[in-house]
Amino acid sequence: MRFYNEHIYPWLVSSLGDPKPIQEVRQRIVPLAQGAVLEIGVGPGVNFAHYNPTTVSKVYALEPNRGMVRLAEQRRHETNLNIESLIFLANASRWKMLPLIPSSVPLRCARFQS
Repeated sequence: MRFYNEHIYPWLVSSLGDPKPIQEVRQRIVPLAQGAVLEIGVGPGVNFAHYNPTTVSKVYALEPNRGMVRLAEQRRHETNLNIESLIFLANASRWKMLPLIPSSVPLRCARFQS
């Protein structure tokens, strides 16, 4: 199962997980991000190309799948963004903490409508 999770699944998501309707949503929504961004479930990093580096100071990229992290790291090097990978593994005893003070980050949610 580990081979599937770290190699096959990331390839499938990277190859088939970004159809045209989803691409259009990404192109419309992601450039609106500002300041420090926490992207939960960054996957293979397809959103990185859509962030505006003049308005986004840093992207914290959280992803539990090692194969996805590998693909996201490749995409990270194709941008001018300040991206920090936060690797959270379910079986890890330690993981990197976000440098946030309670109430220091305003919560903004995007609502998708069809």
